[in-house]
Formats: sequence, structure tokens, C-alpha cells
Amino acid sequence: MKLTKITEFKDNKNLTYNNNIITYEPKYIYIPLFDNNEKYEAMVNIGDNIKIGQVIAISKNHKVPYHSSISGLVTDVNKKMYINSGLNVPCVEIKNDYKNESIIEKNDFTYNKESIINSIKENGIVGMGGAGFPTFLKYKDKNINNLIINGCECEPFITCDYRLMYEQTIKLINGIHYVLKAINGKNAYICIKEQYTDLYNLLNQYVDEEIKIVQVPNKYPVGYERYLVELITKKKYDKIPSEVDCVVNNVSTIIAIHDAVKYNAPLITRVVTITGYCLDRQLNIKLKIGTNIEEILENICMIKHKYHNKHLIAGGPMTGKCINGSNLIVTKTLNSVIINPYLRKQNEINECLGCGKCANICPMKLTPTEIIKQLNKKDKNELKKLKAQNCIKCGLCSYICPSRIDLTLQTSKACDLIRRG
Repeated sequence: MKLTKITEFKDNKNLTYNNNIITYEPKYIYIPLFDNNEKYEAMVNIGDNIKIGQVIAISKNHKVPYHSSISGLVTDVNKKMYINSGLNVPCVEIKNDYKNESIIEKNDFTYNKESIINSIKENGIVGMGGAGFPTFLKYKDKNINNLIINGCECEPFITCDYRLMYEQTIKLINGIHYVLKAINGKNAYICIKEQYTDLYNLLNQYVDEEIKIVQVPNKYPVGYERYLVELITKKKYDKIPSEVDCVVNNVSTIIAIHDAVKYNAPLITRVVTITGYCLDRQLNIKLKIGTNIEEILENICMIKHKYHNKHLIAGGPMTGKCINGSNLIVTKTLNSVIINPYLRKQNEINECLGCGKCANICPMKLTPTEIIKQLNKKDKNELKKLKAQNCIKCGLCSYICPSRIDLTLQTSKACDLIRRG
């Protein structure tokens, strides 16, 4: 897999790299009834009094719960808000009463495979690095030797996982041991960028013979799951890492697992990097799941008045979504919000120059322009020949395109078309 030197674009991590994690208490939260391609069924009604930890909604397919992160009153069950996939979805709106009444109770716990997996499921833990796949499904009925912890955070701007590793090191290490017990694993590998020498030295004070620290190049997209698995095992897989005796988890997921197993704490908070050149203040902040980002922008970060023409990106600048509305909520998979100036005319559309830069930079060695031609013809056979299904949606082709064509959007559509069969 071909990687791109990070020096080809500013990583902008210096904006939040040294900022300690702070907290915020929202006025309202919004629990989405559609997230990570799953519909959720509301378990509450308007007028219900809610406590922290109460189940608000359950996914219809995998039965993963969304818990309340505040106590308060249900004021709406169909409030439309944006989630980080770019969709405007119905949500359960809860008004904070600031009483912090909770139903969370620590259980007597036996630390075995079955009880750990059950705790992960009941507490609503999903992959917090972006995919949002139910975590318990990765471990269930499987014995896997190798656990890979993805702490690469290879996209520009984002530093929330770095801060978590730095500030909650013991939770990370203990969470890794819980997962090793859940998968009957023997080896764990924490993957971090080689530039983080301070973090490397810190982690080395806590690791044991089961846990190794792997330094990876300061390149993009080094955090891609397939790259990390091949780096550790020297093997390639077809569909999922368990084919080569691996499971991969994000840093935030491991820490959420720690809290679920040790404290019976549901996934009701997450750390988000809020940054960008339109803000007076950039930060890493621990937010209640369901918090409206608009509250943070108005009360803490403050958008600079001179930037009237700006855009909000949910997620990283390479793979995130530009959100048209301002009512973006914190979901379990939202790791970053970036507010930057819009540097070109919004209606500017240019023709392809045929320069081939998109093909030269593609880490999967695809040819986006040829894929788009066959996508327009809806020719699945030709798309398969062009290996469109290997697109990892890294965003490099769009980034490098001198005509500023959104090539990633088109190639990812082709990838999804093939995978749907």
C-alpha cells in the first residue's frame, strides 16, 4: 500500500496538540434514531423524566442501545438534527434538568470472556474511530491472538486520541487487557506515529510483555486498517482482519470498553477535537453524546466574525462530511469538527485536465477518472476490473485534483455499488 508524505499538506495538529481535555454540560441532548446505517426505535415518549444511563433508543438490527447522557425531560421524539454522516435525522430531544440523577450502578463482575462481551453490548460500545460497527460482534465466538490498537490519527487537525492516550494511559492499558481476555488474545500492539516520542516514552512506562508499541511513519493514510494489519502480521486479508488472526480497535473504543467493564458505564460521552482557522479557540473537549455542536461554538470556541464564508466539516478534512446545517450533534463516532474559511467560489466547477495526479497518489493504485466513466455507465463488470471495490475513501484524489473535482465521492459510490452486489 502506497502512503503519502504528510508534508504534502499541513497537518495542523499544533492547534490542539497541547490542549488538555476539558468538559461541558449541554442544555439539551439529541439521541439519533438513525446512525451508522441502522434505524433505532425510541424507548421513551414526550413528557418522560429521564435519568443518566437510561436506554433512550435501541437499534433494530443489532440491538445496540443509545443511553441518555443527562437527566431531564423528553421534549420531542422527532427533532431533526444533523449527524456526522451528513444526514438530517429524527432525534429524541431531552432538556437537561442539571440534577445529574443516574441509574448507573456498578455490578459485581467476573472478568471472563462472556461477561466482558456482554458488558460491551449492554453499554452500547461501538467502533468510535468512524465505522460505528457494534464492538461485541468483533469478539463474539472468536479466539483471536492479536489485538491492534489504532492510535495513528493520521488525518490532519485531529488530536483527541493523542490526548486520551496521554491523559488516560492507565485506562488504555487496562482496557487492552480486558479486550485480550474477551478475545482470548496473547498480543496487543499500540500503533502511534513516530513523531510522538513523548507519548512513546510515556506508554513504555506502563506496557508489559503482552503489549508492544509500534511506531508508524508520519504519512497518510497510515491509520487505514488494512495497512496496520499487514504491518503487524505481514499478511493481507479479504474482508475482515480476523481472517489473519487480528482484531483492530480505536483508542477511544478501548477506553470506553474499560469504563463499561470496570464501572458498568454506558457510552454516553466522547472526546472531540473542535478546531479550525475560523475559531477563536481550538480544543479537545469531552462532550455528552447528543450535544449540539452549535452550543460549543457559541459558548466556548466562538467563530471569528470576519469569516462569513466558512464551512463545517464533521470528521477529518480528508474523509469527513461538509455539513450544510449548523445543528450537528455529537454521535458515538464524531471525533472532530473543523470550521475553516471557504477558499473558492461555491459554484466553481472545472473540467478534468487528464493530468493523472489522482491515479499517482492513490494508495490502492486505482484510476479514479476511469472508474467514474464506468460508474456513469453503471457497468459493474468494468468497475470490478478497475478494482473500484478497493477504494478506501481516503480523500487524496479529491485533495490533489487541480480542477477540484470531488473524485472521492464518485469512486466511493462505485465501491458501494459493487459491494451491494
